[in-house]
Amino acid sequence: MAPGELHLRFATAAGEAWFVARWPTEGEDVQYRVAQLDVGERPALAADGQPRGGRQAHLHSREQWDALLADLFASLAPPAQDQVTLVTVQGRDIVFHRDAGGSMRVYPHERKPATLTVARTITEPELAAQALARLRALPESEAPRLYATGDPGTGGSYVLLDPASGRSVLVAPVAAPDRAAGVAAVGTSLNLAQSLLLQSHIFAPLMHPVASTSQFLSHLTQSLVVALPRPASAPAEIPRLSSAQPMDAAAFDRRLDGMVSSRAYAGRMQLLVDGDAFFTRLVQAVQDARQSVDIRVYIFDRDDFALRIADLLKARSREVRVRVLVDELGTIGAGGGSQAPYPYYRGPAGTPVSIVTYLQDGAAVEARAQPNPFLTSDHTKVTLVDGERAFVGGMNIGYQYRYVWHDLMVEAEGPIVRRLARDFDAAWARAVPGIVLPDRRAPEAEPPAMRDAFGVRPLYTQPGNPEILQAQLAAIRAARQSIWIQ
Repeated sequence: MAPGELHLRFATAAGEAWFVARWPTEGEDVQYRVAQLDVGERPALAADGQPRGGRQAHLHSREQWDALLADLFASLAPPAQDQVTLVTVQGRDIVFHRDAGGSMRVYPHERKPATLTVARTITEPELAAQALARLRALPESEAPRLYATGDPGTGGSYVLLDPASGRSVLVAPVAAPDRAAGVAAVGTSLNLAQSLLLQSHIFAPLMHPVASTSQFLSHLTQSLVVALPRPASAPAEIPRLSSAQPMDAAAFDRRLDGMVSSRAYAGRMQLLVDGDAFFTRLVQAVQDARQSVDIRVYIFDRDDFALRIADLLKARSREVRVRVLVDELGTIGAGGGSQAPYPYYRGPAGTPVSIVTYLQDGAAVEARAQPNPFLTSDHTKVTLVDGERAFVGGMNIGYQYRYVWHDLMVEAEGPIVRRLARDFDAAWARAVPGIVLPDRRAPEAEPPAMRDAFGVRPLYTQPGNPEILQAQLAAIRAARQSIWIQ
């Protein structure tokens, strides 16, 4: 073991085989790294048979790794019996707690009993730091330790813990493509071509004539507006940085009344930043559902994490109504293969070609794919639970959104959820062939006032009416103190 390198030697019938993993030793987050183990050349060896300039790492078995994890879990379990700690281990979310008898119980996050709520979340780097702290108290604490952690059937993976440097590295072999993954990839390509050529331009306009015609006219109008020459205008003078009072929010809200199609609804909002916050809340909400779960999403991927969420929905569909609406082009284009930078990620063997079919197979999930007339897409991400709670924001369902990307969701309660539920019902109806007429029902009676609620106004990007863009530009022009854009 040299700085930034790990060399492994395996005895084979033909002699020996060498493998190597490399990782950067500088930059941000140098204490926790992820590296790929691949076939390597035999390094220059010293007299003791070790690579020159390196240190020997002691190899420990999977059973020893499990024992270390069990020791860590025992120390990190919450005191309350109805609470659990959630930890990410090798791309899997695991929860654990002590039951009434004091015994440790461990579950996959998506399969935990609904009565157990997550009280604490620990990331993989944090877990590695906890493991290093444990090792420093053991004899020979300065020696690097290499733990075999993966299942033999997946090719095996390792965790390197180096108490001397305080560094931990997750090491896993490069994934080898299998026949099932290849078949799924071919199916994805065929479905994508079908959506681009047939569904978008032929089938969708025939089956959805009103919506397709509306979108076509909108695209035509917007294209002509962009193409028409416009007189050049002098740029507006950029105002100086100001410490003035912020804009009059009430006046700006009144201005929106004349700009956009929807009114403000009362609601309570809670920000959920990144996948660990959102998916922890989502799993609990789905488990707590008493009547219904409605999901409208641009991409419902087919990687192992997405399928675990799908399995949870399939299990709940036997008890409550579950509807899933995906964008056909976005979901097919997402594929189901590994796009994650973590080498231990594996797509499941026999990845399904269609997430809609997978959700319906052996369950009562109602699943539909939103058509894409003239290559238009529905980028909405809304999840509704019992018509009382909604999750809105930027996250799709898949491995990237849970573990890799920075993104934001909002959890909402109150009358605003009823408006979002009506939007879902309209989109759900549009996803089946035929002419869908607008909803002319009288508005529902306003529910009682909520404490700590404020006005929430849904904005839409509709054919010929990009309300979100218009509201953003109006807010930028009305700003008096600051503009933050992420």
